[in-house]
Amino acid sequence: MQKQDIFIQKFKEIENLIPKLPNTPIDANFKWYEDNTLDNEKKQKLYICRVLRNYIQHNKDYLDFVSITDDMLKFLDEINNEIKSKLTQAKDEMIPLKKMIYCKKQDKALEVLTLMIKKNLEYIPILDENNIIIGLISIYDLTNFILENKTKNLSNFTKIKKTLYKCNKLYTLMEEIINLKKNDENLKYIFITEQGTTKSKVLGYFKF
Repeated sequence: MQKQDIFIQKFKEIENLIPKLPNTPIDANFKWYEDNTLDNEKKQKLYICRVLRNYIQHNKDYLDFVSITDDMLKFLDEINNEIKSKLTQAKDEMIPLKKMIYCKKQDKALEVLTLMIKKNLEYIPILDENNIIIGLISIYDLTNFILENKTKNLSNFTKIKKTLYKCNKLYTLMEEIINLKKNDENLKYIFITEQGTTKSKVLGYFKF
């Protein structure tokens, strides 16, 4: 396959993705994406790609007149990945509940501490019997709890942290998850729940 044909194929893939972006007109196309790109250098490259695509599509002498470089193809791949990242849903990237390391109030405190040490965890989520998030337990607070209390389980543990995590809807886009972390450097976990609230079941999580 000629590089010009590969170029056209990659261009079409991008144009098919663009209308799927959030808050995008149904008839949005490559030029729409170009016009709404703020980075001037990227905008110029998008313009050049669009001009080359039009020439290849409408002129029979394109093989002699248009030369497509590896850098051009790489640029289209980068744009493709950029758009896909804005379409990726949190549920596609999260660690699901079945692979999640967590504890419950009825668990023995010493066993939870042993698990945290083994897995090198600074914090561990604690869920209730319905898999609804209660909060986070720090290894420091848990160690002190074990030293100061005779209680064998976590039922009397009170130093559960509520400020180091957030809950989001299942269909939240990955871009929003990334922005949540950027806006709160202290954030340790983002839980994906059925309703996007702390009152609904946990389906998975992101750990930072």
